[in-house]
Amino acid sequence: MKILAAAELCHQLVNILNECSHSVKLLGITNEDSTEVLKFRFNSCHHSSIISFL
Repeated sequence: MKILAAAELCHQLVNILNECSHSVKLLGITNEDSTEVLKFRFNSCHHSSIISFL
């Protein structure tokens, strides 16, 4: 499940970088002890999406 989520995350990041020449901010949200990334949020000129590993 998490491997598929990571693959989707990479795919979306590549799409965002291909479509937008402006800076892309990547925000990782971790669990309380910072051992696992729970969500990524992308912000760019055309996209704002959240990918959750939950």
